[in-house]
Amino acid sequence: YLATIYVHQNKLEEAGKLLEKVIELREEYIDAYKAIIAIYTKQKNFLKIYDIEKKIASITTNDAKIYDIIANAALQDNKIEVAIEILRKQ
Repeated sequence: YLATIYVHQNKLEEAGKLLEKVIELREEYIDAYKAIIAIYTKQKNFLKIYDIEKKIASITTNDAKIYDIIANAALQDNKIEVAIEILRKQ
C-alpha cells in the first residue's frame, strides 16, 4: 500500500523500489508486477517491462490481465508486433 501512496504523490522511483523488493520476496505476486508495469509505463521504461514479461512467462498464472497490461505498454512503445506476440500467450 505504501507504493500506491508513493504513486499518488508522483514518487515513482520510491514506489518502484518498494515493488521491486516485493517481487524479490514474493516472485509469484502478480499484483506487484501489474503495479510496477504501470510505473515503468509512466516512466517509459519499456525495457524493464519486457524483462518482466519474460519473468511472468516462467510463473504459472491464469491472470490474463497481466498480458493485457504488458501488451498495452508495448503499444505505447510503438511495438505492435511485440504486443500481438504477448497477447497470443494468453
